[in-house]
Amino acid sequence: MMAMMGGYWWGGYSEMMGPQMMEWTGMGYGWWMPLGGVIFLVILIVGLYLVFTGSRTERPRSVSAIEILKERYAKGEITEEQYREMKKEIEKISKR
Repeated sequence: MMAMMGGYWWGGYSEMMGPQMMEWTGMGYGWWMPLGGVIFLVILIVGLYLVFTGSRTERPRSVSAIEILKERYAKGEITEEQYREMKKEIEKISKR
């Protein structure tokens, strides 16, 4: 009788042959098992989306030399005299 009680109380009988076997609670399964599969699928779909949309980044439009020159002049990096000289040089190069 003691051996049977020992097995019952220490998980021998109740874990393997008791009513918990049909409920799957004795083996560590629960309501969260299907949730793990759903979470895995969501992570997989988001990852694939990021991989495929990341490769379609837009190329930056080419900025002309005149636009860059205008920006530098507007920021005060060059003087008006430097601006006019550089603009003449750019126009010479673009006519070739």
